[in-house]
Amino acid sequence: MKRRNFSKDRIISIGLFLLYDFGLVLGAIYLTGSEDSYFTYYLDSFLLRHSSGNFLTVFSYAFLAALGMNLLLLLCSLSCFGAPFILLLPLLRGLNGGMIIASLYLQSGGKGILFTLLVLWLPMVLLSLELLLFSSSALKNSGRMLGYAIKRKNGALLLDSSGMMQDFVLYASIGLAAALLEGLFAMLFGPVFSL
Repeated sequence: MKRRNFSKDRIISIGLFLLYDFGLVLGAIYLTGSEDSYFTYYLDSFLLRHSSGNFLTVFSYAFLAALGMNLLLLLCSLSCFGAPFILLLPLLRGLNGGMIIASLYLQSGGKGILFTLLVLWLPMVLLSLELLLFSSSALKNSGRMLGYAIKRKNGALLLDSSGMMQDFVLYASIGLAAALLEGLFAMLFGPVFSL
């Protein structure tokens, strides 16, 4: 039984990772095919924020974005209908990352890739890993509740809300660390680049 749960957890994690990777590729392809004015506005403000060297601005935007995503995952994990939204978040995070990296490469070439490596790579990897791990945990909890709802059993009694709150605190702490790194790297390396 324990072995079956381990393989089921592994399948969920791999599926979420593939959704994230699909989002990265889709974001890069979408960006090369169109010029969206909203996205260019978002990207310009993102680059301006990161190249200004202001630690507090970069940190606050990065942390609030991670905290908002973690709160949404927590809420979805406590609902039997949260699974589709949980599956959507890694895809959207991948789209965002793919569009930013592709845009930096298309606009600035090697300089954009260097900016990505020095300023964005480590925080982006940390945020993506914490999102994928928390999504996996949230999906299992939401799926368990959905299973009980389908069988018409009282799933509220078996709701693991304390475990999900512990996961939330853990993954929000990882998001905080990633936001601190992003702010620090933007402060150190951001002013060097005039993107």
